[in-house]
Amino acid sequence: MLHAIQDVEAQTGIQKEIGIELTKDGFVVTHVLSNEGLWPVHLAPWALSVMAPGGIGIIPQPSWQHPDNLLPNRTLTLWPYTDMTDERLHWGTQYITMKQDPTAGPTKIGLSADDGWLAYLNKGILFVKRFDYEPCCSYPDGGCSVEMYTNERMLEVETLGPLVNLEPGCSVMHVERWYLFADVSLPDDSEASIDQIIKPLGAGVEKGADYYAQ
Repeated sequence: MLHAIQDVEAQTGIQKEIGIELTKDGFVVTHVLSNEGLWPVHLAPWALSVMAPGGIGIIPQPSWQHPDNLLPNRTLTLWPYTDMTDERLHWGTQYITMKQDPTAGPTKIGLSADDGWLAYLNKGILFVKRFDYEPCCSYPDGGCSVEMYTNERMLEVETLGPLVNLEPGCSVMHVERWYLFADVSLPDDSEASIDQIIKPLGAGVEKGADYYAQ
C-alpha cells in the first residue's frame, strides 16, 4: 500500500492524506482530511483524477422514473465557462457524456449522481470510479457528488464527499474504488450502447465507498 501525507496547510490547518491499495480487482483509494487547526472547518473531500486526452467521460443520471415521483431528483451545476450547446457535451435521458477535444478550451459540469459510479473510456480502456452517494447529506458546488472538467489537454473525473463541519482533532474519509477494463469499445455513442456495454462494468456488484467522520 502506498500512503502519502501532506504537511499541515498553514492557512487552513488541514492535513491531507491519500492511500492507494492494490486489490485482486483494482485499487482502493482512500482520501483523508484531518483538522489540525484550532477551529471547525466546513469542507468536503474532493477526489479528482486526470485522464489522458482523446476519450469520453460518462455520468449516469438518477432514474427513479415513477408516476408518483413528483419532486425533483437531481441537481445540475454549471460553471461560468460552461456552454450548454458545447458539442463535447451530450445531455441524454440516462447519461451525460463529455468528450475530450484537443482543440477546445475548458468546460465543466456537476451532478447529484446517485448510482455510485462514473467512467472514462479511451482507446479501448475503461476507467471506472465507484463510490457511495448519501441521499440525506448536503454536497458541495450546489449538490454535486460527481463532476467532470475538460480542456485541450485532458479530462478530469471527480467524486465529492458530503459537506461536514470538521472539528479540531477530527478527520473525514472518502474512499473510491478504481477499476480498469481492457478491450472495451462502443459501436456508437448512443445511450443504448452505453447501457449495454458500459453500465454493467460501471455499476458492478458493489458500489464500494465509505464516508465517515471520527
